Amino acid sequence: MDILGSERNYTKNLIRDLKEQNKRLKKELTDLTGKVYSGATVLDEVTKRNVPLNLESPSASPGAVPIQTTVPQVNPASIIDPIGEVQLSRIAQAQQYRDMLDANRRFSEDDFRIREQFGKNELLRQLAGADRRQRIMTRGTMLQQGQLGAQSMGQQSRANVGTILAQTPVYQ
Repeated sequence: MDILGSERNYTKNLIRDLKEQNKRLKKELTDLTGKVYSGATVLDEVTKRNVPLNLESPSASPGAVPIQTTVPQVNPASIIDPIGEVQLSRIAQAQQYRDMLDANRRFSEDDFRIREQFGKNELLRQLAGADRRQRIMTRGTMLQQGQLGAQSMGQQSRANVGTILAQTPVYQ
């Protein structure tokens, strides 16, 4: 019975180890595939524009860094060749620069609209606050004037009562 139990545990441990090894190998295969693809992307950027550079994050840090690849060797004759690697790279960089300028212009327009709307909203908020304060002040002034009027009327009525009581009655 004890032999069967140890054999069963050995089999379970073996299966678990094989599953972990399978997971590790799949992860390594995925990593290698990503590195091959990203390396091809970096080397292919000479002739294509707007190809994103694959970034990987070392040790799960929030800042991603580009994968290091070797710098391609440039043929000196391709510098003056109109369809050479260097000229194509310069054309691609110029197009990317124009694209960035266009994107920046569009962003600036959107940014201006957002700032303008924010300014309008802030002005409306300030005006609403001023209106509220004005209404509160008007109500306070009206209340104060009403109280002063009531006080004045009370003083006048007491003076009238005093005057009436001080007079001698006249009988006819």
